[in-house]
Amino acid sequence: IPFADNEVKQRLINRQVTGPYFTSTTADGHQLAIVAETVTSPGGQAGKKQAQDVTFHINLASGTDVDVVAQEAIISIGEDQSELSGDVVITTSRGLVVLSDFLNIYMSAIEVISPGAVEATMPFGTLDAGSMRLISPQESENRSQMFFTNGVKLLYQPPTGED
Repeated sequence: IPFADNEVKQRLINRQVTGPYFTSTTADGHQLAIVAETVTSPGGQAGKKQAQDVTFHINLASGTDVDVVAQEAIISIGEDQSELSGDVVITTSRGLVVLSDFLNIYMSAIEVISPGAVEATMPFGTLDAGSMRLISPQESENRSQMFFTNGVKLLYQPPTGED
């Protein structure tokens, strides 16, 4: 079957792995798991990996869970960085959902940066901002902080008392 022959050839050239699952724990106790539909080494080169339909599961030492889902990611363990693109969605266990076109994740420090515009929904309203940054500074006793900057618009919706 010609299609099958071509697919096998591409898997060998690009060193494709289907359904990979990587895990790690940072020095600060944050846990990171990366799951993807496929991961390839474009051109068969070592170093950067290209992942499709990827999810980063982050369990912060503070107890908050963060899931980051994207259509594509370029993952470079050696550079401690991942670049996520294509309908990126951040969801936290505290009810925050952030939409972005592009994210950088620095894995050893669990730093998540959206250099461009984000839209967020949360239990108390909505937020638009020009950029966003999630950090877990060492001096804050494992308390993560999310900063929205560059023209922040927050629409507060008070609880209705029906909850």
